[in-house]
Amino acid sequence: MIGVILAAGKGTRLGLDIPKAMVEVAGKPLISYVIDGMRKAEVSKIIVVVKHQEEIIRDYLSPEIQCVRQGADYGTAAALRAAMPYVTESMVLAAFGDVLVYPDSIYRQVANGFQSEHGAIAIDPIGPTVKERKGIVRLRPNTQVWRIDEQLPHPGKMNNTGIFAFWKGILYEGLNAVKRNRAGEYTLTSAINYIAMRGRINTVVYDGTIFDIGTPDKLAEAEAFMEAL
Repeated sequence: MIGVILAAGKGTRLGLDIPKAMVEVAGKPLISYVIDGMRKAEVSKIIVVVKHQEEIIRDYLSPEIQCVRQGADYGTAAALRAAMPYVTESMVLAAFGDVLVYPDSIYRQVANGFQSEHGAIAIDPIGPTVKERKGIVRLRPNTQVWRIDEQLPHPGKMNNTGIFAFWKGILYEGLNAVKRNRAGEYTLTSAINYIAMRGRINTVVYDGTIFDIGTPDKLAEAEAFMEAL
């Protein structure tokens, strides 16, 4: 299994002029927590997709981690598509480089959660205080993924955590089927929905703590949590 980390985003909403994956929490860049989770899932190789101020990430990473630059196309599907020519094994474990989870055992759970199906994604219940738009995972009666919708959440719904695994062939097909949206981006949500319509995607419910660090308040919350451990 090959691990792919999407780390092409900016830290603009945090008021920082660095890659978002390099924002530090408790003395470590966010991407380092993702790398730790990938290694615990025993991936044989890690690929990091970079773009904004990529030299900062390249200088930080150890030599055995491969960096791939996202091309001119925008969006998370375009980022993952840039890594696919370098995926040399049949399974892919992918994650966003700016999402912090604790504990990080979810990476191994997702990696082990789909072999008889087309893929698996980690989901977590949305709490009553969440106000921003989320990737709401709609489930089939058998708890497999029906589709993901970006919308304002409702308590009790399930959120896409941004950690997922797929067989290389169906993932490649889904990424190449994605059309550019109105914002000019190719989204991973659209690729997952394509796969869900044609195959079976298992879900792994995450019962730990997740921080989608998009604002200074979220960053401060994550910092306080990790420092208290």
